[in-house]
Amino acid sequence: MKKTVGVVLVACLVGVVGYFTYESAAAKKPEAVVRTYIKAMMNRDFDTLAAINYRPQKQANIIDRAPKAEQAKLLQKMYEGYRKSFEAMKPIDNTTVTWSEKFFFAPGMDYEIIHVEKKTSPGTPSSDYRFRSVATVVIAASYPSPDIAPLYRGRRIKKANLQIDLIQSQDVVKGIQAKPVHEGWLFKWFLVDESSIIYWDS
Repeated sequence: MKKTVGVVLVACLVGVVGYFTYESAAAKKPEAVVRTYIKAMMNRDFDTLAAINYRPQKQANIIDRAPKAEQAKLLQKMYEGYRKSFEAMKPIDNTTVTWSEKFFFAPGMDYEIIHVEKKTSPGTPSSDYRFRSVATVVIAASYPSPDIAPLYRGRRIKKANLQIDLIQSQDVVKGIQAKPVHEGWLFKWFLVDESSIIYWDS
């Protein structure tokens, strides 16, 4: 396996060593990453989630710029912090919050990918102005039982379309043109298409 720049996540992400290599991650399509992420969330496979979620990867990129002797300790602290926040996460209506997807990508749910779009999005003038590669994957999700259905605005969802946003890992740290820890698409967050919602109590 080709070693990625600087940060080696072996110390923190033991379960996914070799999972996202330099070549294979870049070759994966957005919809393939979404399937992997949803499966990992259903299985509560935190190592895989942390490897392809943009927030831990963004921090790992920043840690890569710390003194080499400090990186392993910083990575371990970062990893444990995200793991604890994942375990403590409660249902929340703001789906851009880290790990809010935990209750929407639930064991026993059914889903179908219905739309995939890749595009470029402009950066910000306050950083090195450049374009970022982003992708949107829309899934039609359904929950066959109220017991597994996510709670949203105080009601249980039976069916809804979820818009999942991804970003290329080279763009997770704005204005920094360094090679990322893992190259490829990373899960950013998701939004609920409220016009598509069918509730269990409807």
